[in-house]
Amino acid sequence: MDRYIIKDFLKEKYSDIFDFIRNPKDQKAPIQTFSEKAKKLLWIIVLDIPVMGVLLLMLWGLKSSGIYTDENHKILTLLQSFSFGAIIFMLLILAPVLEELIFRLYLRYKYNFIARLFIFGFIITGRTNKSKIEDAFKRFWFKQYRYIFYFSAIFFGFVHIFNYDYSIKMFLLIPLLTAPQIVMGVFLGYMRVRFGIFQSIILHTLHNAIFVVPALFFINSLEILNTNNKDYSIKIVESINKTKEGKSIFSKDTLSFINVDLKSILSYTLDKELLFIKTNDEKKINKNFNLYFRNKLKDKNASKKIILEQLMNKYHFKVLKEYLNQDAWELIISDSIQLNKFKTGKIVPNYVSTSKDSVSIEGTTLYGLINGISQATKNVIVIRNEIKGFYRIKLKVSDFGEISHQLTIKYGLSLKATKQKCEYATIAFDKK
Repeated sequence: MDRYIIKDFLKEKYSDIFDFIRNPKDQKAPIQTFSEKAKKLLWIIVLDIPVMGVLLLMLWGLKSSGIYTDENHKILTLLQSFSFGAIIFMLLILAPVLEELIFRLYLRYKYNFIARLFIFGFIITGRTNKSKIEDAFKRFWFKQYRYIFYFSAIFFGFVHIFNYDYSIKMFLLIPLLTAPQIVMGVFLGYMRVRFGIFQSIILHTLHNAIFVVPALFFINSLEILNTNNKDYSIKIVESINKTKEGKSIFSKDTLSFINVDLKSILSYTLDKELLFIKTNDEKKINKNFNLYFRNKLKDKNASKKIILEQLMNKYHFKVLKEYLNQDAWELIISDSIQLNKFKTGKIVPNYVSTSKDSVSIEGTTLYGLINGISQATKNVIVIRNEIKGFYRIKLKVSDFGEISHQLTIKYGLSLKATKQKCEYATIAFDKK
């Protein structure tokens, strides 16, 4: 008995939308009272929540398994560039209005102004020809409307793939990554055709309020620093993914440290290898962050100083220096011809990447490489005679002997045992 009650309930509430999805028609609903529109909007939201829940759970599974990453999602770029209030306005007002006007206003022939303007242009061939073309287009429109509607939903979804960084893998995953937007495009298209453009805008706003804004509040709660002035912008967010590979990206006037610990960021700002950095609080210095920095000054060398000052002010530490003799390894060129095969020229952006399995550099100097090797092996690596140029190098990390072997055989570089008087930097956090 309960099963039939549920079936009748679903049929009463959703038969119109399911019939429409099976066979879309350019035809508004017969009932157009404010009360009926509000109820229909409510029941679409009730349907939207579990459907989106399933699709988002699927995406979470793909992300957790490492099939794709959203570390450079465009929403993060927005968070770097605009205030939180401005982003909320974009998501709840600007985006719903603009996207509905662009992607769904034309779904009613009556309001397909572009097509009608195009047809009107044939007036120059005579009114009779214009009328024939208009009649032919109308026949095509209403006969093929289901495909026009489906295309609008799919196109709306596929446009959102640009929220991600492009790669072949991302291209192949388009149907899965954009599935929530495609389904939402169907729901929004239904509301627009059956109940009007205003109703689809309201539905779009409510959808963003339910699914996107809470995620932003969560991300924003991890925000530690967000400063944007005429000289620079800097944003620091606590990283919640402790297993993801850290990455440092450098371009002309921007720097990004993604899932990188504070010690590595300080290594960059102080021009110190990691082994030359000590601290009185290992827990604080090993915490991971996402840091985004943009230098607006003409002096591009000011970036390190600004970042260091902001970190010192935020985390209340001083930098103390001392000199100690240290066993070390000097990186030297053993085969310049072989090494030159891996020169790239300066690439923007360039990056240094370290993980438990590999150390790699792309379009940057060998100083980034020795820093990565030092971090991976806990050995001090130095360059005494400057090695100029930008390189693409990737080393498998197993043991120090194997790294040395790879450098010699593949890259024309050697590691020579030496002694080095090293300047250590002690990061002294204030004790409360």
